[in-house]
Amino acid sequence: MNETQTREVVRLTEAPNPALAHIWEEALLDEGIECRVVGDYLNAGLGDIGSLRPEIWVHEDDLERAREIIAEHEREAAQHRDEEASGAQRMLRSREQTRGFYNKISSFYDSLSDVAEEPIRRAALELLDPQPEERILEIGFGTGRCLVSLARAVGPEGKVSGLDLSEGMIKVAGENLAVSGLTQAVQLQRGDATELPYADGSMDAILMTFTLELFEPGEREKVLKECQRVLGLGGRIVVAGLSKEGEDGILVRAYEWGHQHFPNFLDCRPIRVGQVLANAGFQVSRVERRNIGLPVEIVQADKAQGE
Repeated sequence: MNETQTREVVRLTEAPNPALAHIWEEALLDEGIECRVVGDYLNAGLGDIGSLRPEIWVHEDDLERAREIIAEHEREAAQHRDEEASGAQRMLRSREQTRGFYNKISSFYDSLSDVAEEPIRRAALELLDPQPEERILEIGFGTGRCLVSLARAVGPEGKVSGLDLSEGMIKVAGENLAVSGLTQAVQLQRGDATELPYADGSMDAILMTFTLELFEPGEREKVLKECQRVLGLGGRIVVAGLSKEGEDGILVRAYEWGHQHFPNFLDCRPIRVGQVLANAGFQVSRVERRNIGLPVEIVQADKAQGE
């Protein structure tokens, strides 16, 4: 929200938790209503997250329309609860909706995620341990933070490729690579991880952070089968993701509630990362567990022998 504007800013509502606050924020932005979330986890320590009640502020002349949009989403939540009670099938987000969602948030994604995700990305990179001259693929690279580190690690004789569904993320990642002087060192491509556009055995390693859990179970199997295909002999993969292992906290329940009731605005859900990789035929070699308010698994696994 531009502070130089003279339009009056007023409090719209208080959200019961940070996850729902950002669901509502995206709904308002999607309708062209400028808004700001105040008092969310970006300004709090991890120990304070469970008690946060963020507020959403809008311009006064948008207040009534904003209230209508929030009310509409509340009605949608109630409808989903009724459908689940009757055993009805929940509609899942389409690829185009996912693509559009990440296009919209690409320009401010880092401001939403860096506090929680950056330490996990660093840990995943350490576990992957990229080496000079290696060929490495990052799936779901987002704003390209890891691509910069990967390109520096493999050097001019190596090769780094990045695949993402969102043109917005590709644009931001390209800008970050340019600032680092690495535009020519990384090949960016838009595509679907269930059909990787790379040759068999063309990669030494694959990295995914907060990406695998975006896929439904059947799609995860396809993604990991494709990873097996493009990895060469002795290839490895590191996946970091929201985890169902360990104790559920308030944010786990908030995320699962948000995904259950607002799949068009919150498509993450915790999974058993190590188990998913093992079920796909990977040989899990190391698992690290972290907590960002939500439990996270960082898993290293090797390509199955004979694949």
